[in-house]
Amino acid sequence: MLEVFSILRLCVETIFWESVVFGLADDNAIASLKAQTCITSAKIFYAPAGKLYGYLSKFAHWGHEIHPRLLSIEENSIGVLTASVVHRAMGLALCILILDFLTEAIKCAYRENANEFTMSVRGALLSNEETKNHIMFQKVMLYDNLIELTEIANIIK
Repeated sequence: MLEVFSILRLCVETIFWESVVFGLADDNAIASLKAQTCITSAKIFYAPAGKLYGYLSKFAHWGHEIHPRLLSIEENSIGVLTASVVHRAMGLALCILILDFLTEAIKCAYRENANEFTMSVRGALLSNEETKNHIMFQKVMLYDNLIELTEIANIIK
């Protein structure tokens, strides 16, 4: 799970960076730009961008609240949870959110020239409850009302 979440966090950072770099012509400004400083720009076209990044950062920074999700601590033994259906569901839900975020970034950068791409990904130009992404996300969220999936669903609320 940590590897997947770190890669997903890198994807989010790349989208942040792209959303600012797309409008820049100055090579020095591009070279000095740090993805983490671009979060505010991304919130303009994808409101939950900061929440999504913050959620993934909790796992990347290995905070104490994450330990019980990945470690089994019992009397005289500690184990590492290496595979879990819950972790896979969390990863899938996050991939769907990040695809929606990327779609919004592309729409923001390319405007109406992104309509064909947006339609192929979502089946609609606007993000709403009837898009393919949203329907897939809801199917993943139905998995036994797990607290982990509820946390991910709350990112976009």
